[in-house]
Amino acid sequence: MGDARLEVITAIKELNRANLSAREQLEENERLLRSALACIEEGTSIETALRAMPTIEERAANSEAVRSFYERRIDLRTATIKAALDEGMTVTDLAGVFGIPYEVIASHVARSAVESDP
Repeated sequence: MGDARLEVITAIKELNRANLSAREQLEENERLLRSALACIEEGTSIETALRAMPTIEERAANSEAVRSFYERRIDLRTATIKAALDEGMTVTDLAGVFGIPYEVIASHVARSAVESDP
């Protein structure tokens, strides 16, 4: 199996991990928000409801988990495009498969080439 294909496998695994982390963070955030909503609906004070809402640290963790997910998604796209080109697909083929304009794929390929040059 070629290096490019191994990079795709690694990128998929990393995206799955990032997806799981983001999901766990968002589910915890949802739980806290439901708790705050229940407090408000029960007539408790806004102060009590605010204490049930996600803290700044929890909101930062949510943001970080989502940011990491998007970074891993970009990594997967980069690895997939490289592997597909190595296996003979064209930028036009990739644009059709991804369902996005040719220019977007061409730009991504150009950026990847610049980033990988020492």
